[in-house]
Amino acid sequence: MDKKIIILEGIDKVGKSTIKEKIHKMTNYKYIIVDRFIGSNYVYSKFKNRENDDELKKYLELEKKIQSIDNFYFIYLYTDKKDIIKRIKQTKEIDIKIKDIDKLINIYEEYLLQTSLDYYRINTSLWTPQKCAEIILKHIERNEIY
Repeated sequence: MDKKIIILEGIDKVGKSTIKEKIHKMTNYKYIIVDRFIGSNYVYSKFKNRENDDELKKYLELEKKIQSIDNFYFIYLYTDKKDIIKRIKQTKEIDIKIKDIDKLINIYEEYLLQTSLDYYRINTSLWTPQKCAEIILKHIERNEIY
């Protein structure tokens, strides 16, 4: 059987890297996990005004090709704004500014409305990273998301 590919998307400080590490430890690197993909390219390009609308559409077209890949799981991670602020302060994050959080969340929501990929949403404010990883694995193993 081919390896399953898990894509973790979401703005900075939602727990992508932490959950990726948890899944790797829980499964002994059974899955290929990517913690930023086309969605991040779309969102951060738009946020930083790096690309025009035609180029942003290319990201969405590329996703259509990805749909044909078996064993592909797209997980959108999000969290409460207060938790993002807390994590920014704890880690002394410099890449994301508190004033930009709402704009980034809105661009991600815009992207999710446009994506052709099926995805599963997890609010990382509700559970520990360990529990989030368990939830993701449960759904993947049951093949409930794709």
